[in-house]
Amino acid sequence: MSAAVCVALVMWFEAGIEPPEGQIATGWAVVNAAATVHKHPWSVCREVRYSGRYMALRGKFGDGYTLAVHPHGARWMALKSVARDILSRKIADPTGGAQFFECTRWRACKNPPGWAGNMELKGRFGSQMFWKLH
Repeated sequence: MSAAVCVALVMWFEAGIEPPEGQIATGWAVVNAAATVHKHPWSVCREVRYSGRYMALRGKFGDGYTLAVHPHGARWMALKSVARDILSRKIADPTGGAQFFECTRWRACKNPPGWAGNMELKGRFGSQMFWKLH
């Protein structure tokens, strides 16, 4: 599976209903996390498959497991194109290096999630907030 497909899958499942800037920010958070969160940089697909942070994608998709919903259509093609542009740096990182995000649609937006306590809030894009490790 290509890196662009892995990033696009996270954008599809985690930010599919967000405006374009939210989808881009989500894609960048995945790329940033793969590069900086672990002891050694991970590939983007390893980050997506095995970090356990992307709720819709937990498990070994693409390794004999099937996705509950298969991305398709023009929106899927557009997300793959955006993912390629993120990976090639044709689209700038609006998050300032954020590695984590949380959908705030399901919680009161006034308080960050407990896991973000010692992180820097980098911004809000759509209904999601983005954080960076100090």
